[in-house]
Amino acid sequence: MKHKLILLYLCVAAVLAGCYEDKGNYSYTDIPKYVIDESSFGSGSTLSLAQGDTLTLSPVILSEQGDTLRDIANVEYSWSIDYAQVVSRERDLTYVCDSLMSNALLVFDIHDLVNDLHYAQTVYVSVREKYSGAGFYVLGEKDGHTCLSAILSSSFLGDKVDIANSTIRTVVGVYHAENDEYLPDDPIRLHEHNWYGGGPQVMVITPTELVDVESSTFVKDMTGSEMIDGGWPAGMRAANVMYMGWTDVLEDEEGQIYTRIKSTKELPNSEYFYPVPCKCEGEDEPLTDTHIIVSKLGGNFCLLHDDKHKRLLHVSDIKSDSKGEYTLGRISALRHFEGPAGFVPLDNYEGYNLVHCGYHDQYQYGGTGYSYVFIFEKDGQYTVQTCRIWQDNYNSSTLMVDNMAVLSASEDGSHVNLIDDIMRADSYVYTLPYTTQASNPGAYTFIASGNDLYMLDRTAKSVKKYLSFDAPVTAMCGEWFNSNYMGLGLENGKFYLLPMQNAKNLDDSAKILWESPDDFGRIVSVRTKEANGWGVDQF
Repeated sequence: MKHKLILLYLCVAAVLAGCYEDKGNYSYTDIPKYVIDESSFGSGSTLSLAQGDTLTLSPVILSEQGDTLRDIANVEYSWSIDYAQVVSRERDLTYVCDSLMSNALLVFDIHDLVNDLHYAQTVYVSVREKYSGAGFYVLGEKDGHTCLSAILSSSFLGDKVDIANSTIRTVVGVYHAENDEYLPDDPIRLHEHNWYGGGPQVMVITPTELVDVESSTFVKDMTGSEMIDGGWPAGMRAANVMYMGWTDVLEDEEGQIYTRIKSTKELPNSEYFYPVPCKCEGEDEPLTDTHIIVSKLGGNFCLLHDDKHKRLLHVSDIKSDSKGEYTLGRISALRHFEGPAGFVPLDNYEGYNLVHCGYHDQYQYGGTGYSYVFIFEKDGQYTVQTCRIWQDNYNSSTLMVDNMAVLSASEDGSHVNLIDDIMRADSYVYTLPYTTQASNPGAYTFIASGNDLYMLDRTAKSVKKYLSFDAPVTAMCGEWFNSNYMGLGLENGKFYLLPMQNAKNLDDSAKILWESPDDFGRIVSVRTKEANGWGVDQF
């Protein structure tokens, strides 16, 4: 009987199933799919900005069919950093970068409210300090005050500058703006230096104080009064500085030389300057009327011009030389080397005035020296000569001189008038450091006599007027990769960027790449700022 009941139930169930009407709703609704074009976010590259910059992004949103969509209904937008801090809920982003970031993830999210779906695109963003990056420092006198300004552009990082597609930012009086104080009066020059473990710093040199400034913030870091043992000596007036790896050199207006030996390269100003003037090795009297020849650090030495004794000296930056001697900070006289006819000897140029010494092109593996251009004056005649000064090996405190040549002399040594007609007592001379590279053939020394700028082509041994300005040229700097560009400042506060690649063949219309719209005051000194690692005096 039990089996019959089970069979009956199964039959009834089968009949009911056959009579069931499926009233379910199986009509499908297409869920929209959005594609956010990665190229509108920089194609995957990290966006690099400075603090205070405004980041603007306009995402390109595509439908599944590839159509560009602008106004989309029933969605919410959001922009967040690392999926946490929401910075905007607008479709297009306008965001002032007020916080420092290192590879933070910027997330753009589309929230489909109907289907509760999210579509996202991301890009990495780095925000560096406010004034970090490449450009120029400009030191001038404006409205009765010393004025340190900045010219900044990310395009200055490369070996070529596309002005049409570049954003160049100028900040006049940036030091005052960031420190709410003025720099000391009577500015002399700028000196950029580097230190291991940190970025570049720039020193403003004035007679009554040295002011070291952080390059990326323009905030004052330290003054000369804090760098000299016992404080600023009474009556001392500074004239110049040169920072090296372990040894720093300070010159005062009397041409006295002071040094300090640093205990570490991890700090920009470790230890104190010793407040007693230095002597040359083997001599009893302190040096006077001796002047620093500033260069990018090429080899472990710094040259000095001893005008009292008419000779070159050098300061050693070697802890232990190849003979095992401790020579750090030692000042020695350059040895005599016989030169060609007409060559003014560098160990004794009695009767001559050294007008210019400019360096160019590092020689020797490991960077043990540079070539130099010297201009000497005697009785109104100017001798232009070149040579190489280098260590005979990397750990040697002995300097060698070779490759000597006189550009302003014939084979018998008789004088040739090369630059006599254009030189004046107030002429400003600058040698481009790196123009004999394959990508930038040429060897240029520029001579500014009043409003006129002349080019001395050392390869061709020729001089020509290059440009004329509406005020005297007062500053030049070409510390750029291969010296592709040079910054030039005028007495009336104008700043120009000049292209230097194959400069001798440029048409007049191509010789000025950019002119700043700002008035920087009477420009005293310009200095390339972090340009591809070539704008610092130390590696």
